[in-house]
Amino acid sequence: MSRQNHDRAITDYSEAIRIDATNIVPLVNRGNAWHAKQRYDLAIKDYDQSLVLHPRNPIAFFNRGNSWSAAGNVEKATADYQAAIGLDPDYAAAYSSLGRIYSNQGRFAESEAQHRRALAAREKALGSNNLQVAQDIENLAWVNSNLGRLGDSARLYERALTIREQVQGERSIRTSHRPSHSWAPHTSFKVDTAMRRQLISAPSQSSGRPRRSRTASWLRSTSDSAI
Repeated sequence: MSRQNHDRAITDYSEAIRIDATNIVPLVNRGNAWHAKQRYDLAIKDYDQSLVLHPRNPIAFFNRGNSWSAAGNVEKATADYQAAIGLDPDYAAAYSSLGRIYSNQGRFAESEAQHRRALAAREKALGSNNLQVAQDIENLAWVNSNLGRLGDSARLYERALTIREQVQGERSIRTSHRPSHSWAPHTSFKVDTAMRRQLISAPSQSSGRPRRSRTASWLRSTSDSAI
């Protein structure tokens, strides 16, 4: 959405809030528009107000966590993601966001646990043959590589690649995709295909139909697990 469209949306949501200040829908969605404009302070203010009106709204907690994270407040982002999960134990995107935070802190074992929960929730919601599931598997593969489990990491990448090929029906994805972690190094799937095959031969060190949130579907999240 363009900047002009975000401005128009904010104007429309503000009018809706003026008409009915108790309606959390325009509050959350205006917060999303502020977030897209990188006005995280105003986004957080709208999410705060929506949570005053509806304290058990996991989407508002998750979106506010995204704004806190973008603003650099990892502690508050973590608390909001945990609150979202407490209200909706199948909130895959919240698990994934926690996993990324823990990885950024070098807490890879804890990150792995969160990414496994994200994958389980996503598969429960969407089934196994889905691009978002593939993304969660790639996130888990990246964390496994940082834990030194190269064979497991390679197998996870192959599993994700198989899903992408089945869903998209093209092998060009080998050169066009990377894990969602913004801090993950860019690697070409074309280049690392042989490496992953080699890793697969190494000894392993191994140790979800969309589910609608309990909150009404017209409340939109600012992002999903591709953060």
